[in-house]
Amino acid sequence: MNRLKILIAFLLIASHIVTAQHTNVSTPLAKNDMQWIQKVLDNWNLVCRKELKIKENPLPWIIFYDSTAAWHLNPDKKLLPPFEKTAYRFIYDRQNYELIRISHSMNVWVPDRAPVPMGSLPTVAMPYANNQKCFFIAPLPTLFHLLATPDYAVYLNFLFLGIYIHELTHTRQLPFVLSKLLQIQHNYKLPESIDDNTIENTFGKNETYKQLFFAEKGHLWNAVFNENTDSCIAHIEQAFRIADRRKKEFLSGDSLGYDKLDDIFISLEGSAMWAQYRIMLKTLQRTWTRRRHLGGYWRKHRHGRRMKD
Repeated sequence: MNRLKILIAFLLIASHIVTAQHTNVSTPLAKNDMQWIQKVLDNWNLVCRKELKIKENPLPWIIFYDSTAAWHLNPDKKLLPPFEKTAYRFIYDRQNYELIRISHSMNVWVPDRAPVPMGSLPTVAMPYANNQKCFFIAPLPTLFHLLATPDYAVYLNFLFLGIYIHELTHTRQLPFVLSKLLQIQHNYKLPESIDDNTIENTFGKNETYKQLFFAEKGHLWNAVFNENTDSCIAHIEQAFRIADRRKKEFLSGDSLGYDKLDDIFISLEGSAMWAQYRIMLKTLQRTWTRRRHLGGYWRKHRHGRRMKD
């Protein structure tokens, strides 16, 4: 599965905000989905405390969705369209959060932008409130389990939990980072629209850049799997030397802005991938190993059929 992209919008789409109304209607939520929501909250709390070393609060606005409705945790109710209150409550950092239901038909309502097409199964962090806040949207198991046969349900849970934690990490980063990216875009010669694939899209067809990129990436993977400490360090040092050359040859002069982007997106994706990796290690099945967990991805991408920066 391709790495899910961060959806960064620098010009938010103006949308008509409907005055929120609500009814006290209890609506059905599958037991499996209820357990999943609490599991996500528990694991996000754990990652904040143990892996990212940040405060657990505030909990972002979270939107879970199935085929007929979106289920909101900790929303800004002033921004909501007509909604239904439910009796469901979930615990995060010793606080109770009410679950709110909003019906949809293929397109999921989200704040400050056009509805999101459900067909693409978006699992992503998105900014709102003039880039000052961030919400997270993701499918529930009753929906993403349709991607495979029932015997793959455990694997899909494992995969999507890691992706959820990755994107939840971005909810804590984007409100701070977006202003920095806008400033870089203003100060340097860069495309009108930028995201974490901008460097790939700009230099991905340059054979010299690709050779340097894949050599750097190969040394980093070799460092991960090398059990000899001296060899591991040697691979890391070689990767740094190649990275310096790559930056000097391609991300300097008139292209210095790309170097600034590179630093920010490596920090963004690096910390989010670390959080994803750590929570997936904690939820490995007994028959899986750390080497297998990383190894499948390594074997698939080591020779770099696609360049991902």
